[in-house]
Amino acid sequence: MGLYLKDNINGIYRRNDEGMIYMIQNMEKLKQLSSHFIHLYIEERDYEHLHTYLSADISWYGMGQHACCLTLPDVQRLFHEETKLYKKRFLIQEEAYEVVCQKPSFAVVTISCTLYSQGESHDSTKHYLRISLIWTLEAEDWKICHVHISAPWKEETPKLTQGCDNGPQTMTQLHNRQCDALTHIYNLEGFAEAVQSVLENTKQQFALFKFGIRDFRFINQTHGYAFGDDVLKCIARNLSSICQKEELCARIEKDTFAVLFHFTNKKELHNRLHNIRKHLLDEHIEKRLKHPIQYIGGVYLIQAGHTESIKSMLDKAVLAMQYVERSSRNSDFLYFEDWMLNQKNRSSELLEEAVKAMQEDAFHLYIQPQFNLIDKNVISGEALSRWFLADGTAVPPDEFITLFEKHGIISSFDFYVLEKLCKVMRSWLDEGRSMLPISINQSRLHIKEPSYLKKFCEIVDFYKIPHELIVYELTESAFTDCVRELQDFMKEIHKAGFQIAIDDFGTGYAGIGMLSQVDADILKLDKSMLNGLGTDRRQMTISWKIIEMAHSIGMQVICEGIETREQYYDLKMLRCDIGQGFLVSRPIPAEQFAVQYLPNAVLL
Repeated sequence: MGLYLKDNINGIYRRNDEGMIYMIQNMEKLKQLSSHFIHLYIEERDYEHLHTYLSADISWYGMGQHACCLTLPDVQRLFHEETKLYKKRFLIQEEAYEVVCQKPSFAVVTISCTLYSQGESHDSTKHYLRISLIWTLEAEDWKICHVHISAPWKEETPKLTQGCDNGPQTMTQLHNRQCDALTHIYNLEGFAEAVQSVLENTKQQFALFKFGIRDFRFINQTHGYAFGDDVLKCIARNLSSICQKEELCARIEKDTFAVLFHFTNKKELHNRLHNIRKHLLDEHIEKRLKHPIQYIGGVYLIQAGHTESIKSMLDKAVLAMQYVERSSRNSDFLYFEDWMLNQKNRSSELLEEAVKAMQEDAFHLYIQPQFNLIDKNVISGEALSRWFLADGTAVPPDEFITLFEKHGIISSFDFYVLEKLCKVMRSWLDEGRSMLPISINQSRLHIKEPSYLKKFCEIVDFYKIPHELIVYELTESAFTDCVRELQDFMKEIHKAGFQIAIDDFGTGYAGIGMLSQVDADILKLDKSMLNGLGTDRRQMTISWKIIEMAHSIGMQVICEGIETREQYYDLKMLRCDIGQGFLVSRPIPAEQFAVQYLPNAVLL
């Protein structure tokens, strides 16, 4: 006996056999699969991908003269004819999906569509369609075994978008509110409602997995936004197919997705999460990309008897996701742990303290000497900030700089440090000290601030510091952003009379080829380049080639993090110019740097 189901906002439906067993969310999955199929057929005309939805026993009844197909080859022939026949582009304006009948391995989905066709003259024509899909469960995958397409009578067409008279919303309105317009899976609002419904009506263990695509902006820039949309739609389709009974997926924002998985043990869940990347993209998408995509994700294990909101759980998954980049573990995702929330609370407290610390001038200026590798004489220095809390504990620079960038106070901080440096350099000049160039690291975010460089120069000029004494440092990560903007920015820095150093080279994705695109004076090798330098021939060769290339285009090379004599002699052999590290000196207070390395000409 068939099951006649009534849809509701929570996506819950019942069957009357075997004691009122609840079936949760399978209906929503069928709707999503049907939506993917219809959009592939009507809008994208991706006939190749359509085949993955069809059963080998497919039958198809359309509205054309020859649109009666009783075998899969007949359907393929129909697709081929439609490719040649329909030159206009069809766009779906409204759509409503309803599961009207279902058994455990059989379902009927009806669809009402409002379409627009657009010709070469850009005139639009409105169309109405009714589509019925019969789904069968084959080897745990839903496949379409019958398609029927028809047009309603003209007098019936206004009813397509009116819905039920006694409901607060039409099916179309509900679908539009809960579904992502591009991918046709849940949006954040729909996902939160659906997850709540599942958790309220099942006793299984669930995990929330939220992930984003690494460097998705690069995909858009390289292949175009249309292809980027294709990637997102492909991910959505494959996530839907991966989801099992009572599991859900959603596009939360831009290139970020969320999935609700059930699991019996953490090991099983862990393996499943690791394998997701293998199923995110179809083969033809991967071929166009020419490289596999990677994701970073966070997982929140939902506790029994939870009382928090779904969005709060997602926030905790996001917290775990944020720590993936900072983690030393070789993993695409991390599980949420309580310490992450404690760290977030600490960050909020630090942010509040930071504003107060700048007002009270509580940050300390340190300088780390840079020495010539030939004779170990100190020839320059790097300005660094140190922050000590009231209890004497030091806040690591990586922690507070990242925090300031995230919360939009990095400009205020960088100008504060610059003024602090210029003030002390002015005092040294007034004392008649023999000056050395001092480098100062500035956030890459300033590149897109129109008035930033003007204010930078105003501060330097206010204290009458010769521009050649200031070296402007940019981290390598800045060179993975918009190269054209960066090139223009660097030209302005040089025009103002400052030298430019590329900091932390070897930690990002810019690569050696970047050196030919930018005009910098100094290349600073990150301390990670020293790993295995004396024992790994391959690492020695790479380092030598980088140094040689930098020299060939007129750049000096500084290596950071030199701590041993072996590292010193290896770099000296590779013809590196300048060293920086604990072998000569740790960062020291600016006053101490002046006493040790800036002779007072007046006293002499």
